[in-house]
Amino acid sequence: MYDITTQSCSTAELSEARSDISAIAAGNKIFFGGGEISDGTFPTKTVDIYDASTNTWSVAALSQPGKDMGTAIAGNKVFFAGCEGGLAASSRQNRAETVDIYDLTTSTWSVGHLSEPRYQGISAVAANGKVYLQEVSISPPLLKLVLFSQTDV
Repeated sequence: MYDITTQSCSTAELSEARSDISAIAAGNKIFFGGGEISDGTFPTKTVDIYDASTNTWSVAALSQPGKDMGTAIAGNKVFFAGCEGGLAASSRQNRAETVDIYDLTTSTWSVGHLSEPRYQGISAVAANGKVYLQEVSISPPLLKLVLFSQTDV
């Protein structure tokens, strides 16, 4: 972390070592959601939340494990949408259809569902109070591109 006031760097450790994390900042909080456990076997449900105003960490859990999820903020809500959920077909399908939603006002989680699954290369953006997803899936022999589809959450 870089402190612009003191112009110094510091480090912190997440609760669980992992790669392919989905990160987003909202207000005074930074969310590090999901990711692949460091041994490369499975995605995780873990969400590490850093509160910059209190310099404290907390840990929460997504409804489904996932890695490389699309993240966005709309209003007072943080969204973790779609993507990979594990090796089993049912796990992949469940995560690809799921949106975990964190309410910044109430500090509570809820779950929404996408109108169609989003598996790979997810990018998310919010505009006008709505969340849109882009999926780029490199599945031989074609490149599938779904541009900014509105979610049903």
